Amino acid sequence: MDACVKNKVMENSVWAILLVSSMCVVHQTHADRLCLTGNFEHQVATVLSHIRLSDERLGNISQVPRDLERLFQHHWPGCKVLRFGSTITLLALKSSDVDCFVDIPGDDIGDPQALLTEALAILKNHPNLFEHFVLKQSVRVPLLTCKHIPANISVDISVSGPFAVNSSRVLSHLLHLDQRGLDLARILKYWGTVHDLANGKLTLPSYAVVLMAVFYLQQKNIVPSVAALQQNATPYEVEHWNTAFLPIEYHTDNKETLYELLGGFFTYYSDFDFRNTVISPYVGYPIKIADFDKMTNFGMYKRNVANGYAKPFPFGYLNIQDNLRHSENVARPSDVQRSALRLIRHVRAAARMYRELSSEEFLTAMLVPEKREETGRKTIFWGGGVIGSLEDCMRHQEKNS
Repeated sequence: MDACVKNKVMENSVWAILLVSSMCVVHQTHADRLCLTGNFEHQVATVLSHIRLSDERLGNISQVPRDLERLFQHHWPGCKVLRFGSTITLLALKSSDVDCFVDIPGDDIGDPQALLTEALAILKNHPNLFEHFVLKQSVRVPLLTCKHIPANISVDISVSGPFAVNSSRVLSHLLHLDQRGLDLARILKYWGTVHDLANGKLTLPSYAVVLMAVFYLQQKNIVPSVAALQQNATPYEVEHWNTAFLPIEYHTDNKETLYELLGGFFTYYSDFDFRNTVISPYVGYPIKIADFDKMTNFGMYKRNVANGYAKPFPFGYLNIQDNLRHSENVARPSDVQRSALRLIRHVRAAARMYRELSSEEFLTAMLVPEKREETGRKTIFWGGGVIGSLEDCMRHQEKNS
């Protein structure tokens, strides 16, 4: 039997395993076993009920900022504690933390690290409410992490500006314009976690995958650009960036199902020219890197770079522009080249699954973690076919450069 025939037999065997025995998805973060049966819509409902925070849990979490604000008010009169991040956008998984921003009155509130040290001292006096404290000084934005005992959830506390709060509100508005968009982002965030592609630790941040989903929805005319949300809003600058927006009603004639949108997401990005293109939810369409500095929409970006408020946009293997901070590549190109290439490989593998499997088999296939085993130059999925090596992906990227 020659090599080509052997490879074909191996691929067919992998798909046979999928069709017969891979109807259970193992969540890598939790030891739970999630079995998917029925049609695609039923499977999605099963996945979402398993991974997302329940309404009851979200209600308990709302107590966290209230407790923080009550305790901090004695030390910083007039302060407000605001949630941001995944518990606002409703993309929070069961393993997610609560992100809280402490808005302290005053134009010059002082050094963030010193303020968090003060916050630590305050919270330590209430061991019935908070425990397990860690001051993180190495991250870009200093954080105090702890556990809120009544809600039994980890909390990240920041005092470094309300930018993230406003950014979360913009993202939340876009995702809640259409239920399909919210569900798509939830599934893709979980997909990134299952495959260890985008969990915010040593990989791409999950925010990068969410912005890819928003951008794809913009291509499908399901949500508007961020620029459209800001068009008639009175500018409100935070850290030299406009964070204002006006919620708008947005009507779409797109009738695609969630199944078609999910498969379409992978199909769209499977042949995307990542190396030479910027994914920009702000303008809502792809920008060629060669044309980036010529964009007339980026007046604030050019002003901030010229005045030294921001560095030029850092291009990399994956270029995803933040929806408000236009100089930021949320794919963090300086340290995640390998992670970006892995993401692209998995996107292409999922696109193949969408082409070759039925709607009842697709969701299970894309959520089965890859088999951590190399066979020659191929990585084999338990039930997801065969994808190329990192070197193959790199050559494809450079070929399109």
